[in-house]
Amino acid sequence: MKRKLKVLSLIMGIITIMSLAVGCGKDKAKETAAPVTSENVKDSMKGVKLQIGTATSYAPFTFNDDSGKRVGFDMDLLEELKNVLGFEYELSVMDYAPLQTSVRSNKLDLAMAALCITPERKEVMDFSDSYYDAGLLCMAKADSDITSVDNLKGKVVAVEEGTSSHAYAQKIDGLKDLLVFPNMSSAYLELENGKAEAVIYDEPNILYYKKIHPESKTKIVGEAFNKDDSHYGILFPKGSENIAKFNAALKLIKENGTYDKIYNKWLGK
Repeated sequence: MKRKLKVLSLIMGIITIMSLAVGCGKDKAKETAAPVTSENVKDSMKGVKLQIGTATSYAPFTFNDDSGKRVGFDMDLLEELKNVLGFEYELSVMDYAPLQTSVRSNKLDLAMAALCITPERKEVMDFSDSYYDAGLLCMAKADSDITSVDNLKGKVVAVEEGTSSHAYAQKIDGLKDLLVFPNMSSAYLELENGKAEAVIYDEPNILYYKKIHPESKTKIVGEAFNKDDSHYGILFPKGSENIAKFNAALKLIKENGTYDKIYNKWLGK
């Protein structure tokens, strides 16, 4: 009987030691797991299919050209991210407000549409590192007495719903009216028709609008502002496991010169 107890005790001791060894092995594996970097990120999402959202009302970042093809800075950058990470994707196009709602509710894996990284958005969603730093501009009718964003009291201002310019305009005291549209093309049209006295929007889009509409009877008033809240990032659902890989891929694209080529194509002088 004593012999049997000794044998049983020996067996239990061996099992305990093996359990501890396996447990330590797991902890060690966690400790030594390589972090995602620009050196090891290549093809790290191969075989993954993502649901991605964008908006096509914001040239030169995402818009439809004369043939109807979806083009722009964001589209080129997305393709380069795909080339690095190896994922496939299905693209959905929508306005900015539903775009953010879809990301927040996990209907989309990410959104890429020149979205500003703001404290309010970061409370309910996550962002990649910034891939473009912009600011806001104010544009008015050419014969307007508006000289900057600081003298809009008593004026009618048009913005795009769900954008950082919308959030900024809501904080301006004394506006006669704030006209909110689902896309910026409608806001520009309202200004051209004289129903709005000014628009507020992201600097690169207003500059692009002036570039392709030389006949426009409008003027840019003042300098770019709100730059601290105008860093563009890729939008993800809260806690997404894909953020680190996208950040590493963005870093690689900046390091190897690909980002500069995209920038010069769409935003170079």
